[in-house]
Amino acid sequence: MADGKYGSTTTVKLYAGIGATDTVDDTIVDNFVLRADRQVDNDLADVIESIPVGDASITDDLILASNFYATRLYAQFRHSFEKADQFKQTYDDTIKGVHSRLKAIPTVRTKIRAMTKDYRTEPIATDPLLD
Repeated sequence: MADGKYGSTTTVKLYAGIGATDTVDDTIVDNFVLRADRQVDNDLADVIESIPVGDASITDDLILASNFYATRLYAQFRHSFEKADQFKQTYDDTIKGVHSRLKAIPTVRTKIRAMTKDYRTEPIATDPLLD
């Protein structure tokens, strides 16, 4: 079994209700875990470099998010679309929470603003509303 950067095949199998000794879909689950890790990185691309080192709550949420996404992919693979939707919603909520917490950190807010604002404003010589 291969584990990804965040996700774990063992955890995904647990979430999906696959027995620990059932190895039939291990290769598929391994691939879904790797895809889920990439998805987490993509969804947090604007703030992922600024994750505070040692912030266990954010790291734990990244692990959860990856496992939820991989389980969603597996549920879709098995045509359990209702379960897949539930895992997708949980994934979205988790990513949204991580994103919000990272934006709340002052140094990260500054970096995000600097990354998204690619132009420089010039001082206004006069203000037409005050003239």
